[in-house]
Amino acid sequence: MSHSALKLLKYSLLLTCTPLALMAQTVPPNGVTSRNVTTELSAELQRACKKIDQSVTPARVVPLSPCTPNYPARVRVNGVEVTSVIPPLLLTVPNVGGKMFVEVASTFGALGFNVTWDQPTQTVTATRNDFVVKMTLGSHVIRRSVNGLPANDYILDAGLHPFSATSVVPTMTNKTLVPLAAIADVTGSDVQWEAPVVAPAPADANKRTADVQRGTAYFYERQADGTGTDIMHTEMRYLSPGAVTSCAAGKIFDMGARYCADPLTQATRNVYGEFPASYRARAQALGMSSAQAASNTWPMASFLSVAETVGLTGRSTVEVVAEMESNLEIYGLPFDNHDISTPGMFSLTGGNWKSFVRSEAVLPPFIMSGRRQTDQMVRNLYAMLPESVRSTTAFLMPDRVAQNPSAYLDYIRSKERVVLIGSFKGARSITDITSTTSPPSALMLRQYQAMQTRQHRELFKLRTTLALVNSLNRPVADVFYAMGDSKTSFALSVRSSLQTRFNQILSSAGYSNLVANNSSKLSWGADELAAVAFAKLLPSRKVYIDASNPSAKHVWDALFTTTQIIDEKIPTLNLQVVATPAEAEIEIYILNREPGIFTKIANNQTSPAGRAYSTDFDVSYIGDRSGWTEDNNAQAAHDNTFAAKLAALPADRRARSIIIDARAPNGAWDKKSAPASSDWLIYSAWGTFANNFALAVAQGKVLYHAKVAGAPAGVNITATARRMYLEAVAHDVYANGYYEGQRASLSTSHASFKEKLELPVSSGGAGISFVHQQGYSAEQTYGVFKLLNTHVNAGMKAHFPSLPAVTSFQVSAQFWRTFESEVHMYPVGTGEILTPGLYRVATGGISGTSKPMTEVLSPLYRATGTDVITNVSLRSLLGLEAGVR
Repeated sequence: MSHSALKLLKYSLLLTCTPLALMAQTVPPNGVTSRNVTTELSAELQRACKKIDQSVTPARVVPLSPCTPNYPARVRVNGVEVTSVIPPLLLTVPNVGGKMFVEVASTFGALGFNVTWDQPTQTVTATRNDFVVKMTLGSHVIRRSVNGLPANDYILDAGLHPFSATSVVPTMTNKTLVPLAAIADVTGSDVQWEAPVVAPAPADANKRTADVQRGTAYFYERQADGTGTDIMHTEMRYLSPGAVTSCAAGKIFDMGARYCADPLTQATRNVYGEFPASYRARAQALGMSSAQAASNTWPMASFLSVAETVGLTGRSTVEVVAEMESNLEIYGLPFDNHDISTPGMFSLTGGNWKSFVRSEAVLPPFIMSGRRQTDQMVRNLYAMLPESVRSTTAFLMPDRVAQNPSAYLDYIRSKERVVLIGSFKGARSITDITSTTSPPSALMLRQYQAMQTRQHRELFKLRTTLALVNSLNRPVADVFYAMGDSKTSFALSVRSSLQTRFNQILSSAGYSNLVANNSSKLSWGADELAAVAFAKLLPSRKVYIDASNPSAKHVWDALFTTTQIIDEKIPTLNLQVVATPAEAEIEIYILNREPGIFTKIANNQTSPAGRAYSTDFDVSYIGDRSGWTEDNNAQAAHDNTFAAKLAALPADRRARSIIIDARAPNGAWDKKSAPASSDWLIYSAWGTFANNFALAVAQGKVLYHAKVAGAPAGVNITATARRMYLEAVAHDVYANGYYEGQRASLSTSHASFKEKLELPVSSGGAGISFVHQQGYSAEQTYGVFKLLNTHVNAGMKAHFPSLPAVTSFQVSAQFWRTFESEVHMYPVGTGEILTPGLYRVATGGISGTSKPMTEVLSPLYRATGTDVITNVSLRSLLGLEAGVR
């Protein structure tokens, strides 16, 4: 049964747990008991006759009526019937399906778990290798972990929690029943339901049967700081040769090295293990003494130098694909940037990837993820590249290739050269973890280990993708890599260490030239890299850059200044900076914070209205009114000077000019940076500054080249550029902007989207609390985006009075976080390129009248009745079928 069907039926299989002392008892055949347990447990079973009604706001628990216990049922695991003391108990709910209760010891045991019981804490623990599931009587939370790293808690349906049969039937000593909506999601298993057999048939043939297919559990780590997912874990480990997960006392299993190692806080760390002969030979080739190479204790740095440069040189395509497919933490699973643990729209029960449905089984190889505008932008930019580039160059993200290497082989073979694109997990808020004066917290150590794990995974993908490309005899022409969100100086040391490992892998694969010419230099950022890769292949252009405050610092780029980030990005964009606009082909205007802001934040100075600036740079930058307010007269003057400069530009210069609002990450601060004319080249206020700057300039360069060098046949570049400009303003200012979208509005004449959303329905709002990170239920999403589209269209019509009356903007929901969305303008004119991005399929418990994907986007295609929006497939990329190529 598909997850959507499983979700619709709302089956909650319930497992029971038996202490080890009772597991040796003679267990009667399934369903054979000496008493009518369903009658005796009826009161407790009725607790499960409830559901969460999400069609109302706020959501509430409502009874399922009628809801009848004692329907005959059985459970199989991989086709083998599970025997138990208490028979499977199924509640039948008309038009919903049922909820089944089964024993933990018998069912978890059949799934390969060892089950124990702790009487003092009333906790059941099920263990399979280093995958641990914990359930406590009376708690609706199921906790799980791999190798001691916690995953997201699994929250049971309303009214359900583990309960002891002993409390109802004293003779059923220590028989604990636990809700198993969990079994599919917590253990990664699938549940198939078999319909009852109609007469004539054996006496028990009408029993409902649940057949549980054992699976591999994988999930995302829970982050206590509320920042969402950092890393995906699976119980099926990819281990370097000879590695074990059981370590000696005082040592840890290092998730990055895949060997036992010294604790993370130890300044000089060693790795311990039975290293294979190929590792020992490589270690000596790299200069390690024969005695050291023969030992089972290596310095971590030496180990990494060996592990990342051995074993793939000269391997065949089949062998490299096999190496990729042997890594069960990567192959066939989502890559880390999908970050789907935070619910977003159409949230997944338990966050199980098996539940995820998307519009394309295999994604275009250069698409990072369905995040914000980047997916749509990158596809549109690719369509505008010269045919000479598209026909000769394979743009590859190792994230994609390692996920399903066979799917991309024909694409690589059809091209003459390869460009690699990827990013590394950032250090976020991690500081020095080896400090003795300020020891790191347990949370920071966990985040550091998660960062190391993900970076190791990303290096594995790079190493194997290089080997795969080499096996296909295609040269790597360039690499574009960066390190993501990082706001402490510690991130510089992390990036430096990554750079060393990155260069070692490139050199060992035969690309020391990319290291020598500095093409391999890591920068800050991530999601802009595909666009940057496209832009670099185009001829160099002269650019004039005017930043309102070149010294402005950027929080998520390790507090680098505007100038530092521009200096890092300009070479990768193949641009030449000139001193005056008269010399330039493209002009770039950047609005920053006013020069004195960091001093004011550091000194906790108050604004004229008496509000204090926050000492937390992050809070101050993301729009918290208590930390940064409109009352800063210096910023207002700074903004007005910038706006006046833009207003003075004539039409011919506007058509080649890029506007970047860098006052806050991930959205415009307000609408002052967006002029009311729509003939500018590009507008951007999206992302951290490294993302924002590089993506905007890459877009501008591709568009400018298409204008002056000739667009692909039939493509109207001027109209496409105008549409992309307007879509960016709609997204960055009105949907995701801080005072138009997320915060209390600066203006008393109109309300922000947040304010509108939280108004009661009777006042024209939705009565729904605004949340950016955590997301909404499927039903709430429809109401949220319906109101958001009304808000965006009203704002854009007021902002751009010259827009034709028929012009509409549609904000479409993406799958990552609440407003990680795309904006589409329609109607689409002749010759305009509109290539939509990645969408989740709106299924599973969503009524036909409330499917946001269809209802929001169908006007663009003048079609209804389908959730899957037009795809860009690999076959279309190869020119084997219709589509943007």
